[in-house]
Amino acid sequence: NEHVILEEEKVMIFGGTMWSQLFRDPPTLKSSITGYPIYSRDQPITFDMWNTFFTSFKTELERRISMCLPDYKILVLTHYAPTFKDTLAPRYLDKPNNDFYCTEVIKDYPLVSCWAFGHTGWNCDYKENSTRVVSNQYYGKDAKYNSKLIITL
Repeated sequence: NEHVILEEEKVMIFGGTMWSQLFRDPPTLKSSITGYPIYSRDQPITFDMWNTFFTSFKTELERRISMCLPDYKILVLTHYAPTFKDTLAPRYLDKPNNDFYCTEVIKDYPLVSCWAFGHTGWNCDYKENSTRVVSNQYYGKDAKYNSKLIITL
């Protein structure tokens, strides 16, 4: 998790993986691509480790937001999607493994101006309350990648 404050622009950018929150303990956490266990620092990631990574991200984001002045805009950049709403291709809705791609935290951070993410293979650009939710991944024709997208805060 890293952050930068652009004082002249009154913007804080906070970025990190933001591991999604898992609600069930799978037998092993394996890559859907390779089938091999997922590792962190040379050890397989466990259910508890995964959720600890998620909690650590949230704690750090909350700390950084609390340090911002009220007139600052906050941009959050993550790997995992901050909501299930419109962040997955329709064919994946209601699938049992969606918590490996998304987590529902967007409503917890109303001060975030924009939240951009990747990982899902699905692009979006909409407002969730006061937060712009954006993904612009180059991921095949269904993703609707926009090579000219500019995010303005």
